Amino acid sequence: MLKKGLLYETRKEKKRYIGAEKPNVFYSLLQQRENELSIIKNNINYAVELLETVKPVDGRIPVTKMYEGVDGFKKMLEETLSAKGEVLVFTYVKLFSELLDPVYLEKYFQRRSAKGIRTRLIFPPCDFANKVNAKSSEYKINVRLVPLDTEWKAGIFCWNDSIAIQSFTEGKFTCTIIENKDIAHFYRTVIFELIWKQSKNIE
Repeated sequence: MLKKGLLYETRKEKKRYIGAEKPNVFYSLLQQRENELSIIKNNINYAVELLETVKPVDGRIPVTKMYEGVDGFKKMLEETLSAKGEVLVFTYVKLFSELLDPVYLEKYFQRRSAKGIRTRLIFPPCDFANKVNAKSSEYKINVRLVPLDTEWKAGIFCWNDSIAIQSFTEGKFTCTIIENKDIAHFYRTVIFELIWKQSKNIE
């Protein structure tokens, strides 16, 4: 409220007092916002022209981004919501699902499905795989399992021309996104399909 200008702070000796501004402060705040918006409107054409002079990234050169921690994983998941086709997932889901808030994951699945995005997932056998598979129609997903004795601490998401490689090393969670059409195509049409064919449906 202080930052928004609705309250003010004053001090007397060692005491701190908070008071409310006069009601007409709303008119002043509104005028301030209108002035800021006017400045933006007057400069938007210049900003657009400036951005148009920036050369687009050469699609043949991989572009990489790296996120860290649980918030980084969430940023990656949010980016997958821009998928124009399938999202392909091959991950150690037990670790992934334990790191992320179950409520967030549930909302993410629902938002992804609402956009009409279909997803294929390859998991090791685990309770979470069964839970997700039980809502396969609602989530627009298809889940398959790799052999029980297979274990790893990494994962890969693929959508559009992007691949996100996750590391679940204890105490250091990272997500590296590579944007490159050729690399994404190779993973999507060759590597993922080979593993998918060798995986089994949940019975």
